[in-house]
Amino acid sequence: MRHTKHVVTQYCFYDRTGIQKMLEKQAARGWMLESIGQFSWKYRRMEPKSVRFAVTYYPKASMFDPYPTVGEELYQEFVAHSGWRFVASNAQLQVFFTEDENPVPIETDPLVELQNIHRAVKKSFLPGYYLMLFCALLNLGLMAWRLHDNFTGTLAHNANLFTISCWLALAVMELREIAAYFLWRRKALKAAKLDGSFVETRNRNNAMWILLAVILGAYILMLASLSPKMILAAVISFAVMMASAMLIFGFTGWMKKNGFSREDNRAYTILATLVISVAVAGLSAWAVVSVLNKLPDDHVKDTYEFNGITVTRYGDDVPLTVEQLTGDSNEDYSTYKQVESSLLIDRLVASQYRKFGEGDGISLRYVVVDVKWDMLFNACLKEYLTMYHDQQIIDIFGDEFYREFHPIDPATWGADRAWQLYSQEEPMSEYLLVYGNRIVNFDFSQEPTQEQKGIVKAYFG
Repeated sequence: MRHTKHVVTQYCFYDRTGIQKMLEKQAARGWMLESIGQFSWKYRRMEPKSVRFAVTYYPKASMFDPYPTVGEELYQEFVAHSGWRFVASNAQLQVFFTEDENPVPIETDPLVELQNIHRAVKKSFLPGYYLMLFCALLNLGLMAWRLHDNFTGTLAHNANLFTISCWLALAVMELREIAAYFLWRRKALKAAKLDGSFVETRNRNNAMWILLAVILGAYILMLASLSPKMILAAVISFAVMMASAMLIFGFTGWMKKNGFSREDNRAYTILATLVISVAVAGLSAWAVVSVLNKLPDDHVKDTYEFNGITVTRYGDDVPLTVEQLTGDSNEDYSTYKQVESSLLIDRLVASQYRKFGEGDGISLRYVVVDVKWDMLFNACLKEYLTMYHDQQIIDIFGDEFYREFHPIDPATWGADRAWQLYSQEEPMSEYLLVYGNRIVNFDFSQEPTQEQKGIVKAYFG
């Protein structure tokens, strides 16, 4: 039979009502709170009993204080005179219990209690939430920039969808918690001034667990969609980040136990966070690159030297090849394929080029995008229609010109819609084709014949 247990607890810092009810339920089941850690609350087995808990706030305390401070000891002794026994604390949050069925309240003035809660919240709760909200909005801004720069490519990776959903969920949660606190405080102040009553805090523990479950599910889904190499890289990065967080919290706790002052603890913790963060970033990158480099690359066929440069030649299987279009079976081609898939978009990028130094030959490149959500189709199509708009070309005479797609008769391709790329007024052998919810960007080194257009329709239409 185990005598201790650790429970991961998701309660708001100021939710004294929810915390008290939770501790009373644990005591009734035979578990008494022993300590409050950064990641979990520790309980010790006892005889099941009905006890009352009180959660108070001592604003002068800090998570960096050597425990216990003189001020905290005096506060706990003062509370003990009311019949309450100290249990555990975490910075400003103080937990007491009593077996008296009708105990004397520790806090007798709701306005004073609300003032203490607000002072503690401003010190521990709000700064962290404001920081996390800033980080979430900053990363959402970066993801918005990536979407603007490469809309289809970004949405074709479940990892990006996971990142967007996590930062969005975090931003919503931070805004919700900040708003909930100020709304509760406003209501509580009004009640305290009106009739001296205390408005109980509202427990949102279930919502937090649901959010964590959604994030975990999205993370598992993301891993399942990655290649073995990328799964290994993601697992290594996550493990290193968790280890670094535990190391930082452990270092802070060690300084508290060994009597470091609040100022020294805070300064050394900040310094350790910076050093460990830089070290972890370097170590994680080195570990990922080292492991990935040792794994075989299935894309590579061989390498060869051209003008003193080592060139990699690929040997992937692609759905449509130069041989199928022209009958050319030259083995000097480098054939590359990249497949990206997410809940929203599937994208295939394929290319086939002749070996350098073996003549110009025929080259082929195409991108096939399958849009799974109809609402995204127009945005994806617009990205390809405008992908050359910002690419300015200057010829040998210094003249500037641009390339753009012009609509053409889709019947020749058997497509729903079709465009051809023009450079000034000269048509080029690059096309944009639409087959249902599929977009095909087809780039051939020569003008395709009607027969070759039929082959493209047979493969992608």
